[in-house]
Amino acid sequence: MPTDTPVRKSKPAFVPAYRRIEADLRGLIDSGSWPAGSLIPGRRELAKNYGVDLNTVQNAIRGLLDDGTLRAEGRSGTYVAGAGQASGRGRGLEAVTPLWGLRSDEPRSTTTVGIIGALWGYNETTRDPHDNWPAAILHAFECAMAVMPDSTVKFREIHHDDGGDRELPYYERLRELMAEGVDALAFISPPESMVADLEEIARRHKLPIVLIHHEAEGFGNLPSVSFDFEFGGFQAAHHLLLRGYENISVFNPYIDANYAPARIAGVELALRRAGRSLRRAPGDLLMPRAHPKPQGQRDNARLAARAYLAERLPSWGIVAVNDHAGHGLIDAAHDLGLTVGVDFGLIGFDDSSESRRLDMSSLHPPLDAMGTEAAKLLRSMLDGQQATTDVRLRSNLVARTSSQLRSGGRPLTLEIESLRNPMPVASR
Repeated sequence: MPTDTPVRKSKPAFVPAYRRIEADLRGLIDSGSWPAGSLIPGRRELAKNYGVDLNTVQNAIRGLLDDGTLRAEGRSGTYVAGAGQASGRGRGLEAVTPLWGLRSDEPRSTTTVGIIGALWGYNETTRDPHDNWPAAILHAFECAMAVMPDSTVKFREIHHDDGGDRELPYYERLRELMAEGVDALAFISPPESMVADLEEIARRHKLPIVLIHHEAEGFGNLPSVSFDFEFGGFQAAHHLLLRGYENISVFNPYIDANYAPARIAGVELALRRAGRSLRRAPGDLLMPRAHPKPQGQRDNARLAARAYLAERLPSWGIVAVNDHAGHGLIDAAHDLGLTVGVDFGLIGFDDSSESRRLDMSSLHPPLDAMGTEAAKLLRSMLDGQQATTDVRLRSNLVARTSSQLRSGGRPLTLEIESLRNPMPVASR
C-alpha cells in the first residue's frame, strides 16, 4: 500500500475524562446540590473521588472557572458563583450558537466554508513552507476546495499570546464566522477542550465540521484527519533494521512529549515482528520539553544526549521521538567526537528543514494529504453523505546519511508491505 494511502477507522465514542467530570460537577451545581456561594471540595479530594490524577481535575475545574460557574478566591478555595457573578468573557457554546440566527436565510449562489487555525512554525528561522505545518495544510485544503466551482473559503487566523488562554481565540474566530454565515467549518489543531462544544454545534445546526490535527486520540466523534504516529514509529524502526542495525533504542528526552508513547509503541511493534526487543540506553534522562521554542527543545535534548551517548551499544540504531531531539543528539555527538551514520544510526520525525541541512533521516508528515482529505470529507458532507470516519495518514520516510547502511551489517530482507498493518483498517 502506498505510504500516502488513507487509513480509515471507525470512530469509537470518546469523551475525555475531564469533560465527563466537568459535566458531572456542573450537574451538581445546576441541581442545587452545590448552592451558590458554597465552597466546593478541594482538587485532591475530587481527584481521589473520581479516581483520576490532579491535572485531570484541574482541567475540569478550569472550564467552570472560565465561564463564571465557579470563582476562585486565592488560598481560601473555590466557590460556586452566585447570580450575576459570571465572568462575562463570552466564550463557550452558549456564547457562540445565538449568532447562528444572524446568518441570512436567503439563498446564496456559493457554498461558504470557514477554516480556523494558527499559522505557527516549528522552525522560525527558515522559510520552508513545510516548517509551518498549518500553512501547508491550509494551502492544500484551499486547493482541494477549489474543485467545487460554487464554493468559497474564509480563513480566520489564530494569534496566541504567550501564557494566554488557548481556547479563547478559537471561540472568537468561530463567532465571527458564524455571524457572517458559513455552510461548513474546518479547524486546524483545535484545543481538545472545545471539541465537545463543536460536536454540539454540528448536531444542533446540522453543520458539517471537520477537525485536522496531529493527535491520534481524544478528539471526540467529529470527522477528523490526522497522521498515524504509531505507524511512523513502525516505519522508523523497520528502516533501521533494513539498514543492518541490530540494537534499536528510542531517544525520548522529554517528560511532556504526549506524542511519544504512540511512536514508541510502533517501534516496539516493528522489533517484535523481527524477533527483537527495544534496547534501553545506559544514560536515559528525561527533561522538560521547553515547548514551543525549537531551540529550547534542541538544547535540552543536547544535555540529555551527552549522558545517553556515553556508553555506546554495538550496531546501534536510534529513533529520536522528534526532530528537535535528533538535532540535540547530533550536537551532543559532535561534542563527544562521534560521527552520526558511522558510530550510530539515527532517524527522527517531522522532517524540518534543519534535518535536511544536518543530513538526518526523518519521517515527513503528510501535510498536503491532510488538507486534501479534510476538504474531501467536507465536500462529501455538503453533498449529503454521512462522514463519521477518522482518517489517519502515513508519514513518508526520507532517508539521509544519518541512517546510512551500516558497514558490515546484515540488512534484514523484509518488505514493509508484507507485514500486517499495525493499525486495523476499516472502510468508510
